[in-house]
Amino acid sequence: MGSYYATDDSDVRADLTVVRPQVYSIVLRDERQEDVTGRSTDAANLDRLTIRARYSFADVDRLDVSVVDPSGAEVATARITENDQQITVDIPNPTPGIYRITASGSNIEAGNRTVTVRVRGQVATASATATATVTAAPTTTPTATPEPTPTATPTATPEPTPTATPTATPEPTPTATPTAGTTADEGPGFGVVAALLALLAVALLGRRRR
Repeated sequence: MGSYYATDDSDVRADLTVVRPQVYSIVLRDERQEDVTGRSTDAANLDRLTIRARYSFADVDRLDVSVVDPSGAEVATARITENDQQITVDIPNPTPGIYRITASGSNIEAGNRTVTVRVRGQVATASATATATVTAAPTTTPTATPEPTPTATPTATPEPTPTATPTATPEPTPTATPTAGTTADEGPGFGVVAALLALLAVALLGRRRR
Protein backbone atom coordinates (compact mmCIF):
# COMPACT_ATOMS: atom_id res chain seq x y z
CA MET A 1 0.00 0.00 0.00
CA GLY A 2 1.10 3.53 -0.69
CA SER A 3 2.06 5.78 -3.60
CA TYR A 4 4.46 4.97 -6.41
CA TYR A 5 6.32 7.46 -8.65
CA ALA A 6 7.79 7.10 -12.09
CA THR A 7 11.55 7.64 -12.10
CA ASP A 8 11.62 9.56 -15.39
CA ASP A 9 8.67 11.78 -14.53
CA SER A 10 9.36 15.47 -13.96
CA ASP A 11 6.47 16.13 -11.55
CA VAL A 12 6.25 15.05 -7.92
CA ARG A 13 2.73 13.68 -8.04
CA ALA A 14 2.13 10.01 -7.45
CA ASP A 15 1.64 8.02 -10.61
CA LEU A 16 0.11 4.96 -8.87
CA THR A 17 -1.59 4.53 -5.52
CA VAL A 18 -2.29 1.11 -3.93
CA VAL A 19 -5.14 1.03 -1.42
CA ARG A 20 -5.99 -1.79 1.03
CA PRO A 21 -9.54 -3.06 0.33
CA GLN A 22 -11.69 -2.10 3.30
CA VAL A 23 -15.32 -1.74 4.25
CA TYR A 24 -15.08 1.33 6.41
CA SER A 25 -18.51 1.27 8.00
CA ILE A 26 -22.01 -0.23 7.92
CA VAL A 27 -24.90 1.73 9.43
CA LEU A 28 -28.26 0.05 10.19
CA ARG A 29 -31.54 1.90 10.60
CA ASP A 30 -34.95 0.44 11.50
CA GLU A 31 -38.36 1.51 10.16
CA ARG A 32 -38.25 4.65 12.33
CA GLN A 33 -34.89 5.51 10.72
CA GLU A 34 -33.19 5.24 14.08
CA ASP A 35 -29.61 4.00 14.18
CA VAL A 36 -29.72 0.45 15.57
CA THR A 37 -26.16 -0.61 14.64
CA GLY A 38 -24.94 -2.78 17.52
CA ARG A 39 -28.06 -1.90 19.49
CA SER A 40 -31.49 -3.31 20.32
CA THR A 41 -34.91 -2.68 18.81
CA ASP A 42 -38.39 -4.16 18.88
CA ALA A 43 -39.41 -6.77 16.34
CA ALA A 44 -42.17 -4.48 15.03
CA ASN A 45 -39.52 -1.93 14.01
CA LEU A 46 -37.32 -4.34 12.07
CA ASP A 47 -39.64 -5.49 9.29
CA ARG A 48 -37.64 -3.18 7.01
CA LEU A 49 -33.94 -2.60 7.59
CA THR A 50 -31.95 0.18 5.91
CA ILE A 51 -28.24 -0.53 5.30
CA ARG A 52 -25.62 2.06 4.33
CA ALA A 53 -22.03 1.03 3.61
CA ARG A 54 -18.80 2.90 2.88
CA TYR A 55 -15.90 1.00 1.30
CA SER A 56 -12.61 1.69 -0.48
CA PHE A 57 -12.86 -0.40 -3.65
CA ALA A 58 -16.10 0.83 -5.22
CA ASP A 59 -14.22 1.48 -8.49
CA VAL A 60 -13.35 -2.19 -8.95
CA ASP A 61 -15.95 -4.24 -7.09
CA ARG A 62 -19.38 -4.22 -5.46
CA LEU A 63 -20.55 -5.32 -2.02
CA ASP A 64 -22.75 -8.35 -1.42
CA VAL A 65 -24.94 -7.88 1.66
CA SER A 66 -26.32 -10.82 3.68
CA VAL A 67 -28.72 -10.77 6.66
CA VAL A 68 -28.67 -13.84 8.94
CA ASP A 69 -31.28 -14.42 11.67
CA PRO A 70 -30.64 -15.81 15.20
CA SER A 71 -31.04 -19.42 13.98
CA GLY A 72 -28.30 -18.98 11.37
CA ALA A 73 -30.61 -18.84 8.35
CA GLU A 74 -30.09 -16.24 5.66
CA VAL A 75 -33.29 -14.16 5.49
CA ALA A 76 -32.30 -11.32 3.11
CA THR A 77 -29.66 -10.43 0.51
CA ALA A 78 -28.81 -7.27 -1.44
CA ARG A 79 -26.03 -5.52 -3.39
CA ILE A 80 -24.29 -2.19 -2.96
CA THR A 81 -22.59 -0.94 -6.13
CA GLU A 82 -21.43 2.50 -5.01
CA ASN A 83 -19.57 3.84 -2.04
CA ASP A 84 -21.82 5.26 0.70
CA GLN A 85 -24.89 3.79 -0.99
CA GLN A 86 -28.06 3.06 1.01
CA ILE A 87 -30.35 0.05 0.41
CA THR A 88 -33.42 -1.36 2.18
CA VAL A 89 -34.24 -5.04 2.76
CA ASP A 90 -37.37 -6.75 4.14
CA ILE A 91 -37.04 -9.07 7.13
CA PRO A 92 -40.04 -11.40 7.43
CA ASN A 93 -41.34 -12.00 10.96
CA PRO A 94 -38.33 -10.86 13.03
CA THR A 95 -37.74 -13.08 16.05
CA PRO A 96 -35.95 -12.24 19.32
CA GLY A 97 -32.21 -12.64 19.13
CA ILE A 98 -29.19 -11.25 17.29
CA TYR A 99 -29.24 -10.56 13.54
CA ARG A 100 -25.90 -10.38 11.71
CA ILE A 101 -25.43 -8.17 8.65
CA THR A 102 -22.31 -8.81 6.55
CA ALA A 103 -21.05 -6.79 3.59
CA SER A 104 -18.21 -8.28 1.55
CA GLY A 105 -16.65 -7.74 -1.87
CA SER A 106 -17.94 -10.02 -4.62
CA ASN A 107 -14.42 -10.64 -5.93
CA ILE A 108 -12.24 -9.01 -3.26
CA GLU A 109 -12.52 -11.32 -0.25
CA ALA A 110 -10.29 -9.14 1.93
CA GLY A 111 -12.89 -6.38 2.00
CA ASN A 112 -15.69 -7.38 4.40
CA ARG A 113 -17.36 -6.21 7.58
CA THR A 114 -20.08 -7.58 9.93
CA VAL A 115 -22.37 -5.65 12.29
CA THR A 116 -25.26 -6.79 14.47
CA VAL A 117 -28.66 -5.68 15.70
CA ARG A 118 -30.57 -7.41 18.51
CA VAL A 119 -34.35 -7.88 18.51
CA ARG A 120 -35.81 -7.52 21.99
CA GLY A 121 -37.82 -10.35 23.50
CA GLN A 122 -37.31 -13.67 25.21
CA VAL A 123 -35.40 -16.14 23.12
CA ALA A 124 -37.19 -19.50 22.93
CA THR A 125 -35.57 -22.15 25.12
CA ALA A 126 -37.88 -25.05 24.21
CA SER A 127 -35.00 -26.97 22.73
CA ALA A 128 -33.35 -27.34 26.16
CA THR A 129 -36.46 -28.78 27.80
CA ALA A 130 -37.03 -31.17 24.92
CA THR A 131 -33.62 -32.73 25.39
CA ALA A 132 -34.43 -33.58 29.02
CA THR A 133 -37.53 -35.55 28.05
CA VAL A 134 -35.65 -37.52 25.43
CA THR A 135 -32.95 -38.61 27.86
CA ALA A 136 -35.52 -39.98 30.33
CA ALA A 137 -37.12 -42.23 27.70
CA PRO A 138 -34.28 -44.79 27.38
CA THR A 139 -34.49 -45.64 31.10
CA THR A 140 -37.84 -47.40 30.59
CA THR A 141 -36.52 -49.82 27.97
CA PRO A 142 -34.80 -52.37 30.30
CA THR A 143 -38.11 -53.09 32.10
CA ALA A 144 -39.49 -54.79 29.00
CA THR A 145 -36.80 -57.51 28.95
CA PRO A 146 -38.29 -60.06 31.50
CA GLU A 147 -41.38 -60.70 29.33
CA PRO A 148 -40.08 -63.72 27.30
CA THR A 149 -40.00 -66.01 30.45
CA PRO A 150 -43.68 -67.21 30.27
CA THR A 151 -43.07 -68.85 26.90
CA ALA A 152 -41.55 -71.99 28.57
CA THR A 153 -44.83 -73.13 30.27
CA PRO A 154 -46.84 -74.36 27.22
CA THR A 155 -44.13 -76.84 26.17
CA ALA A 156 -44.93 -79.38 28.99
CA THR A 157 -48.65 -79.82 28.14
CA PRO A 158 -48.51 -81.97 24.93
CA GLU A 159 -46.64 -84.87 26.66
CA PRO A 160 -49.62 -86.92 28.10
CA THR A 161 -51.16 -87.64 24.65
CA PRO A 162 -49.08 -90.84 23.94
CA THR A 163 -50.84 -92.69 26.88
CA ALA A 164 -53.94 -93.26 24.73
CA THR A 165 -52.18 -95.77 22.44
CA PRO A 166 -52.21 -98.88 24.79
CA THR A 167 -56.05 -98.84 24.82
CA ALA A 168 -56.06 -100.39 21.33
CA THR A 169 -54.23 -103.59 22.50
CA PRO A 170 -57.22 -105.73 23.79
CA GLU A 171 -57.56 -108.42 21.15
CA PRO A 172 -61.03 -109.82 20.47
CA THR A 173 -59.66 -112.85 18.58
CA PRO A 174 -59.51 -115.32 21.56
CA THR A 175 -63.30 -115.16 21.94
CA ALA A 176 -63.83 -116.50 18.43
CA THR A 177 -61.69 -119.64 18.86
CA PRO A 178 -63.99 -121.62 21.22
CA THR A 179 -66.96 -121.41 18.79
CA ALA A 180 -65.01 -123.07 16.04
CA GLY A 181 -63.97 -126.02 18.38
CA THR A 182 -67.47 -126.89 19.50
CA THR A 183 -68.92 -127.08 16.01
CA ALA A 184 -66.17 -129.40 14.87
CA ASP A 185 -66.79 -131.92 17.78
CA GLU A 186 -70.54 -132.09 17.35
CA GLY A 187 -70.34 -132.88 13.62
CA PRO A 188 -69.23 -136.59 13.76
CA GLY A 189 -71.69 -137.54 16.56
CA PHE A 190 -74.60 -136.13 14.68
CA GLY A 191 -73.59 -138.14 11.60
CA VAL A 192 -73.55 -141.48 13.50
CA VAL A 193 -77.03 -140.88 14.91
CA ALA A 194 -78.35 -140.08 11.47
CA ALA A 195 -76.85 -143.28 10.04
CA LEU A 196 -78.44 -145.45 12.75
CA LEU A 197 -81.82 -143.85 12.16
CA ALA A 198 -81.51 -144.57 8.46
CA LEU A 199 -80.68 -148.25 9.08
CA LEU A 200 -83.68 -148.63 11.40
CA ALA A 201 -85.93 -147.13 8.81
CA VAL A 202 -84.69 -149.54 6.15
CA ALA A 203 -85.21 -152.51 8.45
CA LEU A 204 -88.74 -151.46 9.26
CA LEU A 205 -89.59 -151.10 5.60
CA GLY A 206 -88.20 -154.60 4.90
CA ARG A 207 -90.38 -156.20 7.53
CA ARG A 208 -93.49 -154.54 6.24
CA ARG A 209 -92.87 -155.84 2.72
CA ARG A 210 -92.65 -159.42 3.98
